[in-house]
Amino acid sequence: MTSNLNVIDLVDGNAFEHGADGYIVKAGQGQLEYKWRDLVALAKVEGKPWGLYWLVDARYSPESHKAAIKTAFPDGNFGALGLWLDIEKPVLGMTDAAYAKTPYGYYKPIESIWRGVQAYTGVYPGMYFGPGSWDLIMWATPTSLQVEFAQKCPAWIAHYTTNAQPDMRGMWGHWSLWQWREGPDYNRVNEEWWETIGQPTPPPVVVPPAPTSDRNAILDEAIKALEALKK
Repeated sequence: MTSNLNVIDLVDGNAFEHGADGYIVKAGQGQLEYKWRDLVALAKVEGKPWGLYWLVDARYSPESHKAAIKTAFPDGNFGALGLWLDIEKPVLGMTDAAYAKTPYGYYKPIESIWRGVQAYTGVYPGMYFGPGSWDLIMWATPTSLQVEFAQKCPAWIAHYTTNAQPDMRGMWGHWSLWQWREGPDYNRVNEEWWETIGQPTPPPVVVPPAPTSDRNAILDEAIKALEALKK
């Protein structure tokens, strides 16, 4: 079930959004670690759970990704919300044709990084993707591997839509996070997953009745006065 929780993902250089229920910070891309510590420190000050994501850059080898992640997080501490592999084109505006020419594109390097993180932490990272990025990058993933992904890690889907649910991909029966709006990137939360990672379920949203405006009260009194004059 979707909750009223809101998780925001952040990148160094963007303003910190106060008041969210959790934060997921970009920790790196390819073989480069980003400046994530200050944003995580702000999340800790607010007492909110945090996690990290790493963009899989098809211009760099999976081995360089694994080495960079392990160097940045030797103890495998990715926060309560965990580590997520960001599956998308590495450069904004890159064409599908340009992606096809990258030396480490498509699903096999992603699988290698996914297994490499688990090998030293004991936990598989989650996967972040949109319908378009999945269709471009993961289309050839064998069904058996898609089933394994769904069994061993959560799905975080980005789909900006007014529909009640996003267009899922892969073999997941449900999403754990749904990025439904950008600028900043707001994410809805699946309550079952939230409880699985040890976070408290929020109380149901109580919507108070709309108050009667002063203007309406004045109009009501005026109508009553007019009706009294007619009698």
